[in-house]
Amino acid sequence: MPKQITITSVSGSSPFDVYACDITVTYCYLVANFISVPPTLTLSIPSPLENTNDIVIKVIDSLGCSELITFFCSPTPTQTPTQTPTPTMTVTPGLTPTMTPTPSITPTQTPTVTPTVTPTNTNTPTVTPTNTNTPTVTPTNTNTPTITPTITPTSTPTPTVTPTITPTVSPVPAPSGIYYGKFSGSTITSGEVISDLTFSTTNDPTNSFVTYPLGNGYGYILIPISLPQPTGFQESNSSCSGPNIPTNNIGTLIIIDINGFPITYNIYRTFFSFGGSVDCWLCN
Repeated sequence: MPKQITITSVSGSSPFDVYACDITVTYCYLVANFISVPPTLTLSIPSPLENTNDIVIKVIDSLGCSELITFFCSPTPTQTPTQTPTPTMTVTPGLTPTMTPTPSITPTQTPTVTPTVTPTNTNTPTVTPTNTNTPTVTPTNTNTPTITPTITPTSTPTPTVTPTITPTVSPVPAPSGIYYGKFSGSTITSGEVISDLTFSTTNDPTNSFVTYPLGNGYGYILIPISLPQPTGFQESNSSCSGPNIPTNNIGTLIIIDINGFPITYNIYRTFFSFGGSVDCWLCN
């Protein structure tokens, strides 16, 4: 069963965003956002902090002011079962010799039959030749005319090849846009941006919103330095009027677009890692 913490009161202006953190406030997870605290508020501790004895609850009000509340939890002892060994009997089989008879082969004599040749007398006829008169053939010489063909030269025209000029298209940068989403690391590479974040085509990202999805991680927004840059980040999907989302510009990153052009982006990252889905309005 997950740990639960009950808050009886907080100071500041509602609504509040509530985070559960480790004792060093290095890892924080959003457990409730845009809420008002009644007489009591019971929260479930996120699974990454279930085995942590000391918990810090961080409350940020609508003005961006923070309050830290520390809770000290006693661990519950765990019983370890003791295994009892069970003896095992081993049976050793005995070998019984088996007698195998060997067959004997008795040779058998086979009589040999020798054929007897009997000569036979055959009468051979005698051929008597007959004299026949053979006529003599006298050849006749006949003159045969020889025909010599006349060769007429033929002219074959040679076709002329006309080259076709193909225009060369020069590549241009791909349409501009922004990357946004969540990533678990406090820094990010170009490969992780392409594989983990969402790309949206736009010429001006300000006065619009993006949605950070469910799942633990930092909120990231990467905007090309050539486009207008936001002046603030608010929790809203309609205007720059919601609670402030603490966000830092942590530097720039070069990403190669689909046409092979290097594009330089400003990297905006939330102060804290959180688990809920949040709409973020880019103010100008």
